[in-house]
Amino acid sequence: MIRGRFEVQSHQTLIHVQMSLHPFVMAFLRFWFFCWYSAIIPIILAGAMPDQMAALFVGMPILMLAIFCVFFWFEANRSRTELRKIIQGQI
Repeated sequence: MIRGRFEVQSHQTLIHVQMSLHPFVMAFLRFWFFCWYSAIIPIILAGAMPDQMAALFVGMPILMLAIFCVFFWFEANRSRTELRKIIQGQI
């Protein structure tokens, strides 16, 4: 989601832009993490999974979240650049 506001100054107009994930996406990620860890943690605590696999299953969602964040910020920066060009009349 892209939100912005205009601030008029004496010789220019400042545009403040805020980019964030849609609330549905945030809710889905929270639900997914809750389901994942509520299933994995009891299995690990019961000793039903080898330690090497436990580390993999605990770390995998965190790695996926990090990859998701990298791609989100890449796209957000690209959108910010395109928005700047549109506002400046370059496109």
